[in-house]
Amino acid sequence: MLRTMTRTAAIGIIALMTIACSTPETEEQIPCGTILDCPEGMECGPDYFCIEKGSIDTDTPSGDHDTAFPDTMTDEASPDGADALIIDDEGPVDDASSPVDDQPVTLDEDPLVPDEMTDELLPEQDEVATDEDELLSDETPDEDMADETQTDESGADELLSDAESLPVDDAVMTDDDIVLPDTVIVGTGTESTYPPLSTAMNYRRSIAIYTAAEIARPGTIIDLGWYLADTSSGSPTVQIYLKTTTETVAPTTWDTTDATLVYDSSTSLSSTGWKDFTLTTPFPYFSSDNLVVMVASYISSWKIGGKSNYTDTPGINSFSEGNSDTSWPSSLTGSTSRPNIRISF
Repeated sequence: MLRTMTRTAAIGIIALMTIACSTPETEEQIPCGTILDCPEGMECGPDYFCIEKGSIDTDTPSGDHDTAFPDTMTDEASPDGADALIIDDEGPVDDASSPVDDQPVTLDEDPLVPDEMTDELLPEQDEVATDEDELLSDETPDEDMADETQTDESGADELLSDAESLPVDDAVMTDDDIVLPDTVIVGTGTESTYPPLSTAMNYRRSIAIYTAAEIARPGTIIDLGWYLADTSSGSPTVQIYLKTTTETVAPTTWDTTDATLVYDSSTSLSSTGWKDFTLTTPFPYFSSDNLVVMVASYISSWKIGGKSNYTDTPGINSFSEGNSDTSWPSSLTGSTSRPNIRISF
């Protein structure tokens, strides 16, 4: 039975081979560029299709097809080299999807470069700068930079001009630039009192203290003034002493120790308003201490009038005063009613 099965299988195989051999084979044209593109027993024909060897004119050497290239090369024939023949160590490998017009590169020759190639084909970013270009660039200074770095007298004049055009607010202030008032008035009250100049008594003494904060500037004092609320027909003799102190409360005893006599003369009180006394001895006031103003007034025959305006200093007896018809008072009474004063430097 085994022999019968073997015979039957052999008959089937022979039948299949007979059918295969009897089926006509469709001839397929194979495109080629060189003989290397054709299978064994075939060669590349004049129409660039593989044909059987010996079927073409023997006078035409087959080697011509090995190095044949189209007369012209266009971008369409080889777009960006995407369809070019890939060559590796094992030989050429043809891309089956390559169009027939694409010409593969042979092993013994490089592709021809078109005679006409313009810069338009090369993108600007692909340009390579050489060392020579860099050296030339370094040796050629930028004219604009040269103009900016060049300094001369005209440039100095421009800088000065710019400095002069700066707003005043941008200027740097120094002690010499600070303009201080020539005159300082301490006190704004409009009520009036007898001291320090009234002639209603024969002998009168008073002491007033004006703080450094109220005066608010140093300098040499050259004039003092009091504001007269009414006039007097008398002309008293007035003595003025100045000194400094750290105290704010006026003393109640008369003491001219360490004080400077800056004025000693008779004066008229015949008009209202500021009555000024130009100091015969200017007083240098460059201290942070307070200013003490001491006034002594005498008239042989008292007269009504000569009162001055004052300002109240609540809680501080910044003023003291004493008067007499017969002699200089040695004891004074403290008060907050301090006369207004004008100090000129």
